[in-house]
Amino acid sequence: MSNYKESTISGSQWQRAVRVVILNPYNGVPSISFAEELLISLGDGKVITESCPGVGTVFDTANPSHVELYEKLDALYTQLRDERDAGQ
Repeated sequence: MSNYKESTISGSQWQRAVRVVILNPYNGVPSISFAEELLISLGDGKVITESCPGVGTVFDTANPSHVELYEKLDALYTQLRDERDAGQ
């Protein structure tokens, strides 16, 4: 028996980070994880998304890029917190 309304399709697929989670526990080691998704474009404007395994790590104070990111995130948090508090 054939599949009802079966057709051949073409498109493209790619993977991207969909969510970033940063944990900064008191007296603990901060960590960051990226949840990823696979996207499949069928070429007609329709995109199908599917969760897939992500990546993550703990912040390493010996790694300059980790330190730079942590400092920038802290500066962003400070800015947003100060803007919020100024509006209260």
